[in-house]
Amino acid sequence: MERINQLFATNGRRRQAWFAQQAGPLAVLDEAVRRQVQELKGALDRELAGGQLAGEPEKILQSMRRHWAGLTVFVDHPQVPLDNNAAERANRPLAVGRKNYYGSGVVGSGELACACFTLLTTLRQQGICPRRYLRAYLEACARQGGRVPKHLAAFLPWTWSVEQRAAWTEPEHPP
Repeated sequence: MERINQLFATNGRRRQAWFAQQAGPLAVLDEAVRRQVQELKGALDRELAGGQLAGEPEKILQSMRRHWAGLTVFVDHPQVPLDNNAAERANRPLAVGRKNYYGSGVVGSGELACACFTLLTTLRQQGICPRRYLRAYLEACARQGGRVPKHLAAFLPWTWSVEQRAAWTEPEHPP
């Protein structure tokens, strides 16, 4: 556990240097991360070769060995986080609420919930006020008789200018 904690700390500093484009510190930290990963792999191999493990500890280390390539993608790609905790935290409300969405048992309601969650998460990640966005979109649909707005590009964030994006990011106060 101590090795893993050290690796998380070193990789965290390496990622900061990578995103800040600090070549000097990045090179030193990159070397440290690679050394720590090699030490971890060596410890893994020694533990498994020793034959002293059984049950759950052995299963965990065998799984690490099988998935080593995927577990170490971050080594060659500093932009990739060592874990997926941010993604897990983003999905947590969905997992907690999942049992509440079974409701009528209609497959379409689950698909609609999934689409809505995807949209809301995307809006939040882009810093766009979901209330403002949905109100504008639904009003445009109503003006079109319940159909998709004719000028759909007006609702696609990647088509917006800096000024348009700023207008969508201001939070709207609830009534």
